[in-house]
Amino acid sequence: MFLFGSEAIVSLKINYLDSFRTHIPLPKYPFSLSHTDRILSLGSCFSDHIGSRLINSKFDCLLNPFGILYNPVSIARNLLMSVDDYEFGEQDVFNFRGRWHSYHHPGKFSREDETETLKALQNTAGAVRAYLESTNRIICTLGSSMVYEHEGFGDIVANCHKLPASNFNRRRLKTDEIIENLKPAFEKIKSKNEDLQVVLTVSPVRHGKEGMHTNQKSKAVLLLAVEALCEELPYVHYFPSYEIMLDDLRDYRFYKPDMMHPSETAIDYIWTYVEESLFAEATKKLNKQIHKLRAAVHHRPLHPGTDEHISFIKKSLEKIDALSKSYPRLSFDKERAAFLRQLQEVNNL
Repeated sequence: MFLFGSEAIVSLKINYLDSFRTHIPLPKYPFSLSHTDRILSLGSCFSDHIGSRLINSKFDCLLNPFGILYNPVSIARNLLMSVDDYEFGEQDVFNFRGRWHSYHHPGKFSREDETETLKALQNTAGAVRAYLESTNRIICTLGSSMVYEHEGFGDIVANCHKLPASNFNRRRLKTDEIIENLKPAFEKIKSKNEDLQVVLTVSPVRHGKEGMHTNQKSKAVLLLAVEALCEELPYVHYFPSYEIMLDDLRDYRFYKPDMMHPSETAIDYIWTYVEESLFAEATKKLNKQIHKLRAAVHHRPLHPGTDEHISFIKKSLEKIDALSKSYPRLSFDKERAAFLRQLQEVNNL
């Protein structure tokens, strides 16, 4: 087919502009995510972005129960401690500046009382263990292969809790170490749920404090380890959030002011890849209905109390009733309550 005149110019412009992007192929997986799945999302802060969007779309998702974990060893050990019903004791905590901290967890578990700290750790591990009994999807984001080993603890810690740097030995994990820790954790969970599918991704957030060359080597180790895990375990798969951010969106417009973290626009763009590669058509259709309903909750009418406004509220409540009937597993209680409050406010005008 030949193009002439203005058509040829337009085609040339499109191809020219398109050449300024690196298209990342849409991943293909032998499974999909649906609202009947139970999903555990854990790992670095990037997992929060994906997990929160799943929760907003009414998926059954447990999001970062251990807090933000950057290195794969801490992620694996927390999973195993939960599955094995590990009993936390004084060997797992320490006191620093009047608070008790866990070597295995970030500061969200720190308390002024040792007993309360251990209780929080045990309760979380128990809750995760119960959730994992029927979890069939895990989304795990690896942030860094750089780790800190505490000399007194004698092992890798999940968080330094602002202890003196002299207490730690900083090093980079080897590919084999990552595999040796994550593989048994996934295998143990798989043994309890044959339907388990794991999606691994490497966080696109760069760790500038380490130095950019050190950061690149750190990410490279993670990528090699993930590749090996995907080859060894057929139920483990890779999602290219790292490549989408660094290759497709390689422009500082897509970063937050710190120039390290993806902006909301970038995360939304990566989320479209999640939707297109992991959601079946029926799931995408349901998501659109849910998002429209959520948008309606936050809608602010120009003229509150009018017949048009009341009709909008009542139609929204009817949509909630219809969705609740079609999808009884999903809860729309918050949305229903919000519209009922709006209706009450209108009646009080």
